Amino acid sequence: MSDSRPVDQPQNEAFRTRLEEWLNQQNQLLLEEVMATWQGAIGHFRPSEALLAQFLEAAAVPSAPAASDRQDVELASALDLLEGATSQSDLLKRLLDALSALVERSALFILKQGVASLYAHRGFEADAPLRAGAVVPPAELESVIQGSTPSIRRKGPGYTALITPVSGFEASEVAIFPLRHKKRAVALVLVDSGLRQSLDHPEQARALVLVASAMLATLASGREEDSGSHPVHEAHP
Repeated sequence: MSDSRPVDQPQNEAFRTRLEEWLNQQNQLLLEEVMATWQGAIGHFRPSEALLAQFLEAAAVPSAPAASDRQDVELASALDLLEGATSQSDLLKRLLDALSALVERSALFILKQGVASLYAHRGFEADAPLRAGAVVPPAELESVIQGSTPSIRRKGPGYTALITPVSGFEASEVAIFPLRHKKRAVALVLVDSGLRQSLDHPEQARALVLVASAMLATLASGREEDSGSHPVHEAHP
């Protein structure tokens, strides 16, 4: 068969162009139909209100008590423990037990004749105290004993002097409070953070010591009326 005549080429080009236009139109119509169908069906993938409610219910986590609420509960329990004290020695033991819920480690030192003697402790190593003996208070502790400083909130000579009989490990944060009777310091209360980086609830610990001081005066007055004995110094752990 012979090739198309030159006169037929323009006609063939016209057919090809027309066919391409028609195909493009059909493609466009098909695309429009697909898009319309997709947009109409996309609504089926939107979760209903009921389904969303189920998801929210399944994902809900019971809210934990706020930190402040837990602290209030712990402090209330500690105060209840102190309130049940029936004697000076019982009060001192209960004070250390109450502090155990708020701080990692605590120790109480009785002040007598210018020295501080370890009375009892909580939270320290099983072999504590490391060595017995009275502690001669350095100047930093003397300021607390005399009342010129309300408390010690940093590591220093005072903390080192008190911690040495109890442990060879010094914590990162500490606090030392005086236990007072008739405005006179009769004991020192040491609390520290133990292995933790920060001291938990130092203000709550201070509040317990203040409450114990007030209760000590009440218990001591009753005991003095009965026997005329000197308060605190005769208490035993």
